[in-house]
Amino acid sequence: MKETKQNILFHCDADRSRGMGHLFRCRMLYGRLAGPGSSLAVKPDSAARGLLESSRLPWREISPPSAGGELGLELAEIAGETGARVVLLDRKDNSRELVLTLRRQGLLVVALEDTGPGRLEADILVDPHVQPGSAEAACDGRALCCFGPGWALIDPCYVAARANGAADRHADDTGPLRVAVSLGGSDPAGLTRRVLAALAKVDEKLEIELVAGPGADTGQVPGTLRHDIRIHRGLDNLAKLLATCSLAFVSGGITMFETLCVGVATVVVPQHEEQYTNASRLASRGALLVVPPPAEKSSVIGLILAAREIAGNEALRRKLVSTGAALVDGRGVQRLESRLHSLLGDMTDKDQPAANAV
Repeated sequence: MKETKQNILFHCDADRSRGMGHLFRCRMLYGRLAGPGSSLAVKPDSAARGLLESSRLPWREISPPSAGGELGLELAEIAGETGARVVLLDRKDNSRELVLTLRRQGLLVVALEDTGPGRLEADILVDPHVQPGSAEAACDGRALCCFGPGWALIDPCYVAARANGAADRHADDTGPLRVAVSLGGSDPAGLTRRVLAALAKVDEKLEIELVAGPGADTGQVPGTLRHDIRIHRGLDNLAKLLATCSLAFVSGGITMFETLCVGVATVVVPQHEEQYTNASRLASRGALLVVPPPAEKSSVIGLILAAREIAGNEALRRKLVSTGAALVDGRGVQRLESRLHSLLGDMTDKDQPAANAV
């Protein structure tokens, strides 16, 4: 029997200060998981509002700045109006009051990469940053925990890009090294200039593909550079571009998993301490290189050293590609869809009267 898409209410952070990765991910998940009646509930800033309007997603603006049980009641009201059975929370700090309020309304709650006290009260908790077998994975709560890089929720098109890109990427090993630079939808820490300055010190000839997000300040791009540089704006995703690159400099959000999935040697330039911590877990497994967060004095020199090392060492790049691609197979969305159908099926069965009831 063919599984049907579910009516889902998505709620995420949607502002430039958060990098807008949550909003990009919800947009992708909407296209892959959402059935009729699904919608997005957000409080967007100006950059996020422009993205929402251009994406044509059905969305609703929620009251500012609601939180806890108040936010839960507002989301539950929207879910009731739209007929949603599932609320997907793509934000970092969900409270217990928020999650429990949603559950009391009979809603199934999915939390993505949540670090708040409500994370273990959800029905499903997805966090690819938590490594299976680690102390972090020893959780005690209600949530069905989905941990490890295999649960990275990235567009399945990256799997196809990995399959199709290997031959093209190495077709001309005599040409310049193609390097993707993508520091998120808004680059809140202004790291684009730092990365380009570090790449300017690399001796090897490079072709740099710079991806500017909708909230990024392209005035950060230097006027002159010793390497060829192309600027890309308004890309729906990076799959096709990454498939042609051998190296990528990215921040530590969703794009990090996308580059690993496609099979691109990756250097993570974190926007903040949390991204550094997350990337370090993968670096310890040999999947990527990570430089110190921007607040540390060693960040600039660490970036320059990493750029020189990886650009001049093909063996290192191939080793990183092999390890990263083995960890991130790009099938996290399909796994989440399967879990949703399973739990919703259990909920439906519990609602049905017993066969022998009188």
